[in-house]
Amino acid sequence: MQTSILNQAILNSANYAIISCKNDGTVQVFNSAAERMLGYSSAEIVHKCTPEIFHDHQEMVERAEKLSIELGEKISPNFEVFVAKARRDWTTEEEWLYVRKDGSKFPVRLCVSSLKDNNQTIIGFVGIAQDISHGQKAEQERRQLLQELSAFKLALDEAAIVAITDEKGVITYANDRFCAISGYSRSELIGQTHRLVNSGHHPASYFQALWETIRRGEIWRGEICNVAKDGRLYWLNTTITPFLGTNGQ
Repeated sequence: MQTSILNQAILNSANYAIISCKNDGTVQVFNSAAERMLGYSSAEIVHKCTPEIFHDHQEMVERAEKLSIELGEKISPNFEVFVAKARRDWTTEEEWLYVRKDGSKFPVRLCVSSLKDNNQTIIGFVGIAQDISHGQKAEQERRQLLQELSAFKLALDEAAIVAITDEKGVITYANDRFCAISGYSRSELIGQTHRLVNSGHHPASYFQALWETIRRGEIWRGEICNVAKDGRLYWLNTTITPFLGTNGQ
């Protein structure tokens, strides 16, 4: 595509890499975002090479094999692997690896479309790429956090009775250890309050003070004597932590 078809000022103000090519793959436009993203200057790329220079070769080979099966014809692992669908008037949006001039790699979301003249003849292609490495990093961090929380929960479940209630004290979660010590099944506990295991040992004022503490958003610690389903009493060294909403309640 000739540079005159696109407004150069718009190209260079874009936050996305915009790279357009002729039918044979020769790069015609390589905007400022592409320069920043890939480390090449426009002078190094335009009229001199195809996008293959900043793609991972092994990924191109693998994509070409899959694309050959999908389209029912041989697709070579070169420029054609990027535009084979665009030649069929499909706009594609896929994740690819870009390779910077220094050899480092990063993932992008690449949208490829065909460019046509007034006779609707394809004269080239344009690719718009967004760096998604930060999004992938955030997802990796999220998965790592979930793994850590899962491990923490496993360790906690092995060591202590764990129950979660709503703001009214209705049990919404009970771990296996709670079930084993109380003698109640999980289905018998969930939907109930802790009155189910109240032994009557403590005066009402004891629990009133407990609730006043956690309603202030403070952690309550103390000993509680509960009663199991079979009537057996058991003592717990208890910590109750309130979960606060965005309104601080």
